[in-house]
Amino acid sequence: MEIPLAVDTVRKIVGDLPGGLTVLDVPCGIGRWWPELSKVAQKIVAVDISEGMLGYARECAKAFAGSVEVLQGDSEKLPFGDAEFDMIFSFALFKHLPRPVQYRVMAEFGRVTKRYVVVALGVMNHATYEFWRRRRIAESFPMMPEELTWMAQAAGLTVRRSLSCTTPIGVERLVLLERKL
Repeated sequence: MEIPLAVDTVRKIVGDLPGGLTVLDVPCGIGRWWPELSKVAQKIVAVDISEGMLGYARECAKAFAGSVEVLQGDSEKLPFGDAEFDMIFSFALFKHLPRPVQYRVMAEFGRVTKRYVVVALGVMNHATYEFWRRRRIAESFPMMPEELTWMAQAAGLTVRRSLSCTTPIGVERLVLLERKL
């Protein structure tokens, strides 16, 4: 079975959401996902901690057809009110965060979203975990599916959908989480 590219998986998950959303893209990086997010977003707020990324993102936002506001911020302490966004989108962040920080960031996402969180994660079963362990990647922090469930529950979220996708460093899961209503 061929695993779809990340862009195809993002299209599939984001494309199933309603339109007119306020979307927080964190970390925004260079704005790579804005064309896909703009299909459901009335407004995108893009946040990154890196001043270098933000400089590039601000230039990209000027040329982008949609509404994008670019701000500096830390995903552990987002500068927004509770339930300020309809959706949080986060790609290529969690795999670099140690477990306690993953929990804090997921709690922040749960705090600032009204409804959805779409996040890319390294979620493994026991066989893929063994493969990862042998690779000895020091700056990668995957989790088992049950830990994703626990992390989501602690943030007031529920796992609604989880799809595999290929990224430059391997296979990840793109996960749609939803606020418990």
